[in-house]
Amino acid sequence: RVGGGGAPGVPLPGWAVRLPEAAAAALRTGDPAVLPRVHDGACLIDLRCVPEADDDRLLAAVRAALDRIG
Repeated sequence: RVGGGGAPGVPLPGWAVRLPEAAAAALRTGDPAVLPRVHDGACLIDLRCVPEADDDRLLAAVRAALDRIG
């Protein structure tokens, strides 16, 4: 969804990775930090915001975060 300001609540098509909500804090404090959003009890990473060149780094960050939360 588009944020406040210009078009609040307007949905945008795209893909997201859905993880347990507890992963959000682990991702934000990881290295590299990943800034997901939390919605309806889930941690969402909007892939529209991730350049393809960063896929491997993102995958490593997600794996590390999931390891940290058990």
